[in-house]
Amino acid sequence: MINYVINQDYIFVAQDLRGTYGSEGEFRGFIMDYSDGNETVNWIMKQPWCNGKIASVGGSALAINQICYHPSLVNPPNSGLRAASIIVGTSELYEYGLFLGGCLRQGICENWLIPVSGLSDSIDFILQHPLKDEFWNNVSLERNERYKNIDVRALHFGGWYDMFCQGTIDAFLKYNNGTDFAKNHQFLVMGPWSHMLKYEHLDVSYPDTGNLGLYYLTYLESLLFEEYLKGNTNAINWNEIPRVYYYVMGDPNYERSGIDYNHWRTSFTWPIPYNISYWYLHPNGTLLDSIPEFGALRSYIYDPRNPVLNGGGTTLTLQYIGAVDQRRVEYTQPFGTEHRPDILKFDSPILTSPIEIIGNITAELYVTSNCTDTDFMVKLIDVYPDGREIWVAEGQLKARYRDYPDFDNFSLMAGDGTTIYKLLIDMWSSAYRFVPEHKIRISITSSNYNKLAINPNTGEPIQNTHPSNCTQLGINFNIANNSIACGIEGNLSRIWFPRTL
Repeated sequence: MINYVINQDYIFVAQDLRGTYGSEGEFRGFIMDYSDGNETVNWIMKQPWCNGKIASVGGSALAINQICYHPSLVNPPNSGLRAASIIVGTSELYEYGLFLGGCLRQGICENWLIPVSGLSDSIDFILQHPLKDEFWNNVSLERNERYKNIDVRALHFGGWYDMFCQGTIDAFLKYNNGTDFAKNHQFLVMGPWSHMLKYEHLDVSYPDTGNLGLYYLTYLESLLFEEYLKGNTNAINWNEIPRVYYYVMGDPNYERSGIDYNHWRTSFTWPIPYNISYWYLHPNGTLLDSIPEFGALRSYIYDPRNPVLNGGGTTLTLQYIGAVDQRRVEYTQPFGTEHRPDILKFDSPILTSPIEIIGNITAELYVTSNCTDTDFMVKLIDVYPDGREIWVAEGQLKARYRDYPDFDNFSLMAGDGTTIYKLLIDMWSSAYRFVPEHKIRISITSSNYNKLAINPNTGEPIQNTHPSNCTQLGINFNIANNSIACGIEGNLSRIWFPRTL
């Protein structure tokens, strides 16, 4: 970065986040970044070496930091901070950061937040705010419509396996609804990588097409800075340049790899034009794009003392990250033959033609439980001919939030084992092609430890369910008998696949 800045004849200013490295105070998960960033920008604007034009750049924590303070800036006419490079960040710290589907993201809290902040009570601090209320205002673009104040043209750079995947996409969309200066002047790049921006995953590696993804990063970033910082109004032809650059993934060994998929595509819009294709969960364990002819409940027992372990995906700081073979965690023994009884699996027939999905995936489940609250986890898996079961996407929802998509309230279930409730579970977005000879699998369970904290199934306040208590289960827990309605009239559990036009 320093060499790049010097070569471009820019002045570079770096500031440590509050409570980290050389900065004073406490790091409380970006809660004060909106104020700190604003003060820093105002200070820079007053310096004699500043020409009134500023761009911000940073990844991960330094991307979230930017998103927090950009809406709070008051840019003078034609100056101020109006260009940015935002790498693997998130628009919403609540649902895309620390409470996925209302479930505490235990792994990142224990393995990143506490070590970075040096504060052992970091999890307790967060658990005091389990609803998305005013506490989260300044780490959210949605709350109070803060995105409407954004006056910044930005590059939003993320990955399909990144821990902030959907948050990156959502930031791109929100910035596109900012001021007239920001509207339709955003770039989005989504690659086949996790937070570390690598094409290689534990159990599959996607072809690196000439390092094109990282080229997009430097190229689009330099265009934005050239246009704004240097005042070159001809740097970007906004009428002709694509806004979205995305990598479509799939089996790298299939004959059409690199031709039909496993390559980069561009678009002027996101989402890509699509139709919703509904794939139904059938009572016999099949996954089909046709409505079941008969209905039944499929049930499993969720015992918090024996949770399903995390199998990669959109994670960081855990054992498994990215495209991982689910045989490592979804069987009674790794790579065994006996399925865990607490996971329901629904398989498509072996495909004879490709199925390509690009965009946001949703699971529509109809559930019942003997508990007043429990979690539901849904995975999308590509089953390879050689037996590998590769993670593609997943979503989760704490049942108490089923009627509150903004997570601003909750309602417990009856816990009678007969009342059926509708859950819409956001499985985030992907760009993936399931190729012939493969199968599409949906797996459903109620734990994903320790990416997410264990739900003790008691329905008690979230503030009382610290992960350490749930892990030890020393005081209070229930064993859940959870059921999915499959093919029952009026309660058709199904997956929404965005099929490109």
